[in-house]
Amino acid sequence: MVLPSSYSAAELYISPQGLSRTLYALEEELQVRLFERSVKGLEPTRAGDYFYQEAEKLLKSMHQTAFQVRSLYGEEEALRLVCSYGALSALPYSRILEFKRKYPEIHLQWREYPDLQAEQQLVEGDYEIGLLVKGEEPFGDRYESIDLFSRCIRILVYEGHPLYERERLTYQDLKDEPLIMEGNDFRIYEVFRKKCMDAGVYPEIVAETGDIGFCHELCAMKQGLSVTIDFVTEYIRTGGVKALPLEEPEILWTVQLVRHRANRLSPAAEKFFRYICSGFR
Repeated sequence: MVLPSSYSAAELYISPQGLSRTLYALEEELQVRLFERSVKGLEPTRAGDYFYQEAEKLLKSMHQTAFQVRSLYGEEEALRLVCSYGALSALPYSRILEFKRKYPEIHLQWREYPDLQAEQQLVEGDYEIGLLVKGEEPFGDRYESIDLFSRCIRILVYEGHPLYERERLTYQDLKDEPLIMEGNDFRIYEVFRKKCMDAGVYPEIVAETGDIGFCHELCAMKQGLSVTIDFVTEYIRTGGVKALPLEEPEILWTVQLVRHRANRLSPAAEKFFRYICSGFR
């Protein structure tokens, strides 16, 4: 990608001349050309692309080291937690509140992402611990993962649909039915598709979204059946729809607590890890 130097300079709040001098100085120090320059702007060379990727890793490592040092020496007890969407709601969040009351000295910072993005944040070292949705493939040996709990997948059926009066659905019932669900950034997508195909049904997914509440709305508008999770139906009350279980084997939505094996957890993270696990033994 080619970026005008004036645009890049504005993003960094320095003059184009100042940015140019800085880049030339960096190239001189490394003894390698990082950018090709033209009237259109700057385009990174292969060396420039590589340097950028490695510099990002170094910055993340530096921030993580500073974070750990501050925690170890008592400047602050902070904990960074990354979560898959829905994991905190299902935990439930009251468990987090109990932890905060027990350890008021710990400053808990958490952020939610779609499942695959949450995993990537943990892999890149941006967070110490992940509260993540389990996929078909387990985490590698470099990670310790503990299954905390599982909830069940449900099929949302709108009033007036031929399946609405049923108490339970089979996988064959879903054949040729238009389905609305969270997209392939979410583990529910791969888990649901695999279970259906194992049963000889190829699911007809007509709409994918990152908002499970919107799935419920679309189902109520009779745009298709929706794939949801049992606990979601407890707090999203949508009229004119009914959540039905599937035949055995039921599809499970499982939440795990995950950490790097090689990285030493901060004292705050150790307390959190033990506290959360103790509630599910």
